[in-house]
Amino acid sequence: MAAQTAKSAALTKLQARVKQGIAPEVFTREIKTGFQDMPPGINGVCKVLSIALVEEKPDTKWKKADGSSAAGELMFTLVATVDTPEYVPEVNMIDGKPTGGRTKVRGLQPRKWIPCFDTKAKGSGKVTTMEEHLGLAGHEPARDNVLDSLRKLGASEALFKSLGNDIDKVVGALNKVANDPKQGIYFKYKTDYKPASKGADGTEYKAGIWENWNEQCDPPEGPGEEVLDETAHVTGAPSANGTAKPAPKSEPADDNDPDALLAIINMDGVDLEAMEAACAALTKLAMAKGKTEAECDKANGWDDVCEWAKGDAVVEIEAPAVDDVFGYKDAKMKKVVDVLVLTVDDAAKTVTAKDVETGRTVAGANKKATNIPWTELIPKG
Repeated sequence: MAAQTAKSAALTKLQARVKQGIAPEVFTREIKTGFQDMPPGINGVCKVLSIALVEEKPDTKWKKADGSSAAGELMFTLVATVDTPEYVPEVNMIDGKPTGGRTKVRGLQPRKWIPCFDTKAKGSGKVTTMEEHLGLAGHEPARDNVLDSLRKLGASEALFKSLGNDIDKVVGALNKVANDPKQGIYFKYKTDYKPASKGADGTEYKAGIWENWNEQCDPPEGPGEEVLDETAHVTGAPSANGTAKPAPKSEPADDNDPDALLAIINMDGVDLEAMEAACAALTKLAMAKGKTEAECDKANGWDDVCEWAKGDAVVEIEAPAVDDVFGYKDAKMKKVVDVLVLTVDDAAKTVTAKDVETGRTVAGANKKATNIPWTELIPKG
């Protein structure tokens, strides 16, 4: 779906980069893990407290790759709380051996920050680009990147597509689920002792903790867990007698009723699977009335798609042909320009074209030819 009103220039830039860098490979590659913090010995489950894109404040200590302040740039933040176990054996951080004591870990809050801008490592000087931090297609993803972090928490390719690959909306949808007392988001979490080491360049590293944020999971089971009252209605969560109770599901919508589908999409606390199905069904109805999938993705909201789905069928547009000339203007252009059609995709109802005056192919920031919907071509004469 189309992006909501931009909160800042940084968010507008980020949303544009993500939409250009979303591809099926992002949702099928292996997810790497690893981050440092917290006591060693945890091997349990965490509950997500918040997922957000936060704008860095003027006094931030973060620097961009060019050495300038990261103030105004966006940071992906994830805060969780350890649910299980309650205690772990205490470890001597010098040699990694148990001390015989124990450390309470339930309630501790592991956190991660992933910059959504280019950064440079202090020691090696290696630059990690915004695209690598985000984990976009066509780039080597950073070990700890935004898209893989979102995938671990349940953000599927279908969810991204249903929200127009708008990362701000995806983060908001997951945060809403995480804070819904009838749902919540849980994931497997593990920490290990990391002994002191020396790098190939001679740099010495102190002993620390290797922290693994792993895949999404069901809430912990077992009587007496503090999580029970809060998640009694979550799928797989135990009831008072220890048996699992299914989460309440939204009533199935009539796939031919646009208003019913819209109600599911806008429903508070709706599960992501039901929302994705409703989005897909509503898009299908709008396409049956002549709209393209690209037009639905660019709509101002699902209300517009619903109106298209309820409207009269759109008169079929005559297919443009290669070498036809049309007027065209996208959001970044200051004026309408004449474009010459280069290729025609009858199935998707899109064309690629070049600017008649400059001879340059109409392309996005990724330098790939833009697939222009037929409906955006302006007939000449």
